[in-house]
Amino acid sequence: MVSIISMPEIVDATSATKLAKQLLELRNCDVMLDAQGITRFSAFGLEVLIAASRQWQADGQVFDVANWSDEALIALQALGVEPADFLAEI
Repeated sequence: MVSIISMPEIVDATSATKLAKQLLELRNCDVMLDAQGITRFSAFGLEVLIAASRQWQADGQVFDVANWSDEALIALQALGVEPADFLAEI
């Protein structure tokens, strides 16, 4: 079973910290984050997603971020990453 989490509209230090805590509660479960509502995405949010993706991969669990909004895709491009960078699937 995959746990689906809707990401916040603004992914800044405050909301990314909350997201990290929420993800920790789902450790050892398959997770899919829904990014369709993002209007602003920060480097701190990127750090949280990279760390989570690596941890889920190390744990042998599925971690994916889907439905990227246009705004989030633009931010990712500016930060030098692609959506596929967050896919950790065993």
